[in-house]
Amino acid sequence: MAKIQPFGFKGTKRVSIQEPLFLYIEWGNITPDNNEELKGIIDEIDLDLYPNDVNKSIGKNFPFLTFLQAENLFSEIKDNFQHFTFNGIALVSQVSGSKLLGGKVSFGNGPRITPFVIDERYENIVISLISETRRDKRFEQYSFDDLAKYFCTVEPNLMDVYKDSLGISVADLPVYPPSNSIEGELDRDGVSSIERPTPQTVTSKSTSNSYSEPYFSNNEGRNKNTLILGALALVVSVFAIGFCSVTYKTVKDQDQKLNFLYEELTMVKKVQENEHAVDMVSRYFITYYFTGNKEAIKPYLSNGDAKFTQPVKAQVTSTILEKISLNDDGETYNVSYVIGLRAENSTVSSERISFNIKSDEQSLMKWVVISEPLREPFSSTNGKEN
Repeated sequence: MAKIQPFGFKGTKRVSIQEPLFLYIEWGNITPDNNEELKGIIDEIDLDLYPNDVNKSIGKNFPFLTFLQAENLFSEIKDNFQHFTFNGIALVSQVSGSKLLGGKVSFGNGPRITPFVIDERYENIVISLISETRRDKRFEQYSFDDLAKYFCTVEPNLMDVYKDSLGISVADLPVYPPSNSIEGELDRDGVSSIERPTPQTVTSKSTSNSYSEPYFSNNEGRNKNTLILGALALVVSVFAIGFCSVTYKTVKDQDQKLNFLYEELTMVKKVQENEHAVDMVSRYFITYYFTGNKEAIKPYLSNGDAKFTQPVKAQVTSTILEKISLNDDGETYNVSYVIGLRAENSTVSSERISFNIKSDEQSLMKWVVISEPLREPFSSTNGKEN
């Protein structure tokens, strides 16, 4: 049988990392000492991130890495290795009781992944840690809300430190996975994962007479006590049911709020991913739309209502993007521009033009306009319509 390599360390270690949370990492069979490609990757990352400060390098701080260092390393490993296995990674902290950076870290019982594998499925360290924690039986007593607070709101928390380490905005953060969205996660609406003895199990450990006779004898005192205990048990049960109902409703409300936030952030990220392409194609369409040439705009139109669009003859003097938003269907986008126009009689005006656009891999520009453009006068004194 292969010997299982232990993970973690005993005692405390000093660190020079200036972040409250970071990663502890252990190599697997492949290390910089036995693989030149991996060593070269680390050298390039250090040169790129810290060209003038070797004290902040990966080599200097390993086995501890900031999230910025880790994501750069994991991204390069994913691009250069088909399947890469670490012995494990763990989330560790150097925050002291006064919430100051203590410069020392110990290996506790926090979130960890052992072994940690990087392949084509790897997204980011945040999702990896959250997903594994919600599958980890060490945390099965914690509710969904408890874990959401741990990762997102308590100080310091994974989301905030990750954002600051990578220097990204809140909108660029990975979306916190909603309840029951992770493969293999434990049920957190109850305690069904905890085995409880059944009545048959209890009975089998004692004889039927010794178990039942004391409670069902004709002794008046015992009957009276039994009635009192029964009444108390009923009161406690009613209270417990009421308390559980309130708690369940609170958890469900939190879950709904998180689901709403998840959907909102998903829409924001989808707009961010496609806004450049949508804007580029939309500007081309607007330019050709005002040439008055029907043939020029045909490659930009879908086969639906948009095909009835009739172009207009005018010179576009300016095109300012007003907004790009994702429609409720989650697939089509609504775009709005404020444009300056010079008519054939040299009259100058401003208009707002808006239309819907969607992805179409079969089209020339990979995007097509699916609605007839809506035009309306625009005056800067009136402001934008909401």
